[in-house]
Amino acid sequence: MRLVQFQYEHLEENENDEEVYLGVQKDEDEDIILLPGTMQKIIEGGQELLDETTVKIRLAELNGTLETVSLSNVQLVAPITKPNKILGIGLNYKDGADEMGKPYPEAPIVFIKLPSTISGPTDPLPLPNESKEVDWEVELVVIIGKKGRYIKKEDALDYVFGYTVGVDYTARDLIQKNSGLWTLAKNFPGFCSLGPAVVTKDEIPLPLALKLSTEVNGKLKQSSNTSNMIFDIRDLISYLSIYYDLLPGDLILSGTPAGVGVTRSPPEFIKRGDIIKCEIQKIGSIVNTAIMTMPQS
Repeated sequence: MRLVQFQYEHLEENENDEEVYLGVQKDEDEDIILLPGTMQKIIEGGQELLDETTVKIRLAELNGTLETVSLSNVQLVAPITKPNKILGIGLNYKDGADEMGKPYPEAPIVFIKLPSTISGPTDPLPLPNESKEVDWEVELVVIIGKKGRYIKKEDALDYVFGYTVGVDYTARDLIQKNSGLWTLAKNFPGFCSLGPAVVTKDEIPLPLALKLSTEVNGKLKQSSNTSNMIFDIRDLISYLSIYYDLLPGDLILSGTPAGVGVTRSPPEFIKRGDIIKCEIQKIGSIVNTAIMTMPQS
């Protein structure tokens, strides 16, 4: 199932509807079937609620009562907006480690991103005044479906609800300024772009072999495959569950492949007006346009 969250874009005069709605698409370019409830509720409901939803949609189609919304009348927002936690993984692609001249890590390298960094699949990217070296990182994002701790690798997929596309924007110059720590560099507003949809795990079976790419102003920068991960999704879930309670709606950013700006010669970083498009096979694409942050008075 392909689930989206959206807001109505074309409102009547004097209307101000900021409510977020839930829907399902049969394909990325198709209109949205309106669903009751919220993304968090459907995640918590698991496979049972997904099955119930499928049956209700089929009955509504047969009865001619299906309520749909034109894609042209809405703006897709981040499919997950208030996770308990966002866990990031560094140096998790073989080609990415090779590009940086670093050995493959013996265990996943973990960092935290704040929920306040989340933005939608077409939202602008505010470039912070504190950095001149903002970089792109396309990532497959795992959405946790149920609570778990000390999860065995062979059971890990039981805890996955689905997947989405993520962009882990990073202010490279702030890593050095912060004694090599990543917290400041990863947590500006808009630095975790998500979307355009959550695709449930039954639509993307193992082994994961999804093409993922980044284009900047139409020029290809990253092009790889999730099969190049050093630690696969099951490894990551099992490892992270040693240290964290994994909760429904939690996000795991599973790492980025080769092609980031900092490794280029000369290094390339995002500038005002740049259009960053990140895409993953079977899920869709995110397109963010870089804007300047207004200086604080």
